[in-house]
Amino acid sequence: MLYGVNVPSTSGHTLFANAVNVYERLPAEWKARIAGRRALHTAVKHVRIRAEHAGLSMAEFKALMEEKYPKIEHPLVMTDAGTGADYVYGAPDSLDSVIGFDANDNERYFQVLDDLIQDPDYVYTHRWTTNDLVVWKTRTTLHAATAVAPGRSRTVHRISLAEE
Repeated sequence: MLYGVNVPSTSGHTLFANAVNVYERLPAEWKARIAGRRALHTAVKHVRIRAEHAGLSMAEFKALMEEKYPKIEHPLVMTDAGTGADYVYGAPDSLDSVIGFDANDNERYFQVLDDLIQDPDYVYTHRWTTNDLVVWKTRTTLHAATAVAPGRSRTVHRISLAEE
């Protein structure tokens, strides 16, 4: 759940895409290529350089972040226990690589996946107003925030509930 506390009306929106729908629209060739494969998830793509990182080379910073946030292996396609529907698990901004794919295959798959996720015909854009509450099923929903305009602030509280 996200709750909008201090939200600009012109930026800092949240985008949502249905991971089941993304899988359904994935070309048959790619469904066959990713069937049974696992991927490495990374948090490093979201890490920002901070004051405490001053003086580190990029290689040192990258090594520190990879140590602090190790890659996690998971299935690339999962099945929703409630509906039995298959869905893509992970988006290019959080995936490091698909195990068994070379760099070119990873790049091509990430591009196909990104195109499907960002297709405006299938994306819901939530334009925040104060006190909005948005609820979604995390496993089968891909989401991202758009940039906040310079000089504006955005405070959105997040609560996650564990699935039993």
